[in-house]
Amino acid sequence: MHEEHSQVESDANETPPIVTARPAGGWVYARPATPPNPLLLPGVDVRRAWLNLVLVFVVCVLTPGASALLLWVESDGAALERIEFSGVAVTWLRFLVVATLAGYFVLRGDCRPEMLGLTARRLGRQLLWSPAIIAMMYGSMLAIGMALLAVSGAAPAGEEIRRRFEFAEALPTESFTLTITLLTAVACYEELLFRGLLVPLLRRVSGSWTIAIACSSLMFGLLHFHQGVMAIVQITGLAVVLAVAFVATRSLAAVIVAHFLFDLLQFQLVRFLITAEP
Repeated sequence: MHEEHSQVESDANETPPIVTARPAGGWVYARPATPPNPLLLPGVDVRRAWLNLVLVFVVCVLTPGASALLLWVESDGAALERIEFSGVAVTWLRFLVVATLAGYFVLRGDCRPEMLGLTARRLGRQLLWSPAIIAMMYGSMLAIGMALLAVSGAAPAGEEIRRRFEFAEALPTESFTLTITLLTAVACYEELLFRGLLVPLLRRVSGSWTIAIACSSLMFGLLHFHQGVMAIVQITGLAVVLAVAFVATRSLAAVIVAHFLFDLLQFQLVRFLITAEP
C-alpha cells in the first residue's frame, strides 16, 4: 500500500511531456522581404513627381533644345560652325546643371541615389552589361537604317548622310583628348537627364514603363533634329535601347559607359572616313 502511494506521488510530480504540432504543409521559414525596385520611386507621391518632372523639363530639356535650335538657325539649317573648346565647356556646364538638380532632389529627400540608378554595389557586374548594350544599339541602328532606306530610297538617305558628315566635321575629331572630354560630358549629361531623371519620373506619373520609355526616348530623338529626320528616328531607337537597358539593369553606370563607347566608336569611324577621303 505504501509503495502504491509513493508511485502515485512520483507520477504526479513528473513533468508532463510538451506536445508540439508540426504544420501540415511542413515547416515554414520566413524569407526576407524583397526590397522594392528603387526606380519605382517608392515614397514619392504623384504630385511631388509631377512637380519634379516639370522642373526637370524646364531646366534641363528646354535649355539644350533652345541652344540646338539657335545653332541650327544661325547656320541656316546647313553646315554647323566649328565646335571648339567652348562647345565642350557648354556641354560640361549642362551636365553640372543636371547633376545639381539631381543633387537637389536627393538633399530635399525626394529620392535616393539608387533611385537614379546610381549605386556602387556590384559596380563591376553593372559594367559587364555595357558590351551587350552596345551590341543592341548597333543592331537597332542598322535595323532602323535599313528600314528607312527601303522606305525613303537612296537619294534622301544620301542627303541625310551628307548632313551627318557636315555635323561630324564640326566636331573636334582631330584632337583625341578633346574628343574624349566631349564624349564623356555628353554621355554623363544625356544619361543622367533622359534615363536617370526622366524615365523614373515619367513612370511614376504615368504608371507605365512603356509610356515612360517612349516619351523620354522621343524627346531625346527630337532634340537631335538638326541632324535630319533619319537621324531623329535612329537616335530615338537608340534611346529606347538605352532606356530599356537602364530599367532592366537599374544601373546608370552601365548605360553611361555604353553610350560613351558607342559614340567613341562612331567618332573613330568618322575620323577614318574623313581622312580616307581623296
